[in-house]
Amino acid sequence: EAKLTVTAAVLESITVETVPAGTTSTPAGSPVQYSAEGAYTDGSIDDISNEVSWSVVDETPASEGDNVGDISNAEGSKGELSTFFEGTLVVRASLDGVDGDAPQLTVDAAVLESVTITPINPAIPLNTQQQFTATANYGNGTSVDVTDQASWTSDDENVATVQNGPNSGLATSVGNAGQAVIEASFDGQSGSSLLTVN
Repeated sequence: EAKLTVTAAVLESITVETVPAGTTSTPAGSPVQYSAEGAYTDGSIDDISNEVSWSVVDETPASEGDNVGDISNAEGSKGELSTFFEGTLVVRASLDGVDGDAPQLTVDAAVLESVTITPINPAIPLNTQQQFTATANYGNGTSVDVTDQASWTSDDENVATVQNGPNSGLATSVGNAGQAVIEASFDGQSGSSLLTVN
């Protein structure tokens, strides 16, 4: 009597894609979700996103030493890539000795999200000065001092003026008590602080 031996289907290949599919670039600071499908010897295809081991390979930062991105293997966030700095990388999924690579992802410059000015709403005596600082806040969590690069304005130059160029952000009260909104604009974003002159 012939015996029929049934063996479990073996994983042949892994296909890795972004969710939604087709993402080839993203700004630093934006997460990218990946999924993995496994093709088996019996012709079946299964979602194996939560079974594979995720890794980043072929990472090329725009600036030497920068971390372009890391991918999670933690429950609840498996396959989620966190991006940090400009560069390129490839995401790999591995299971049972089989690897699958996603198309290369380009991580672009981080998006400027806001500009903040310090100090916030200070008060100064007549005929004195107040130095303001402008900080650009990016989507990847980095902050950069842009005091010298920002464009500064005062909405009431009878109360206070503010300098651009040398001594950028330096406000000077001009003899009248009152309030002036000091604003700094940089790369399409702006922030303000209310200066009170007593």
